[in-house]
Amino acid sequence: MVLRSLPPYLCLSLQRFVYDQRKGDKVKVADRFGFPMLLDLPCLLASVAGDDGHSSMVQGPQGQAVGPYQLMAVLLHKGPSTSRGHY
Repeated sequence: MVLRSLPPYLCLSLQRFVYDQRKGDKVKVADRFGFPMLLDLPCLLASVAGDDGHSSMVQGPQGQAVGPYQLMAVLLHKGPSTSRGHY
C-alpha cells in the first residue's frame, strides 16, 4: 500500500487483545500505553514515487504539507473482557 495523501483528521484504532489458543478466544491486553500529544507522520513516512517516477513527500488532500496531528480525544474500553464492557 502506498499513501499519496494524508487526511486532515486521523482516527487510529489500537486493538488491545491477543488470541489465546488455550482458551480459543480473544484475551484483553491491559498493559499501559502512552499517547503522544503530537503525532508527526511526515517524518515517519518515506517519500513515494509519483506517476512520473520522481519521489515526493506525502501531502494533504489539497497538496499542502501535513503538519503534526494534535491529540483531541482518546476512547477507552472499560470492561473485564473483549466481549463485555463499554466504550
